[in-house]
Amino acid sequence: MSVNESEFQDFSSNISGLPKSQIPWKKIIIAGAVSIVLILAITIIIVILTSSDSSEESINYEVLGEINCTYVIQSTLVETKLLGDEYQKESKFDIFIDGEKIKYAKSYKFPSVKQYQVQIKLYEPLKMDYFFNNIESLISVEMNSTNNLKILSMENALSNCENLESFKMKGFNIEEVKSTKKLFYNTKIKKN
Repeated sequence: MSVNESEFQDFSSNISGLPKSQIPWKKIIIAGAVSIVLILAITIIIVILTSSDSSEESINYEVLGEINCTYVIQSTLVETKLLGDEYQKESKFDIFIDGEKIKYAKSYKFPSVKQYQVQIKLYEPLKMDYFFNNIESLISVEMNSTNNLKILSMENALSNCENLESFKMKGFNIEEVKSTKKLFYNTKIKKN
C-alpha cells in the first residue's frame, strides 16, 4: 500500500490540527532563529565576562612610586600580615611578592620560611596612616619615586614594627603630610 503525497500532507495537517495553508511556518522559523541568536549572544557575553577581569587588577596604571620591603617569614602555618589591620586602602596600588603580583590582601600565607621581597607599586598619591602598623615580620622599607609622588599622611605608618631596622625614602613629595605621629614608635630605627 502506497501513500501518495497529497494523502501525506493531509495526514500531517490533521496531526497539527490546522489546515496545511494555516500552519505558521515562517513564524516558527523566525522564532527559532531569534531564540538561537539570543542564546548565542548570552553565551558570548557570559564568556567575555568570565574570561576577562574588569576589576582594577587588569588595568595597567603608570607606576609613580614603589615601596620595597623585606619580610622575615618564620612560619608557613599561618598567614603573615603584610599591612596593618587598621589601614584603610584609599589609593590604587599592587602588591608583588618575589616579583609575582598577588590579589590585594592585608595578609598572605608564604610557602616557606625565609626572607621575602615584597614590592608595592603605587599609582596615585598615598595615605599611609597605619600602613605597616604592628607588622612584626617587616625588617626594611625603601620608598622610591621618580615622579615626586605625594604622600598625604603617615600617622602610625610604621609604629610597632618591632623588627624594623631600616627605612629610606627618596623622591616623594611630603609637603601635605600633616602628621607623622608615632611614625617610628617601637621600632629599631635610630632617630637623629
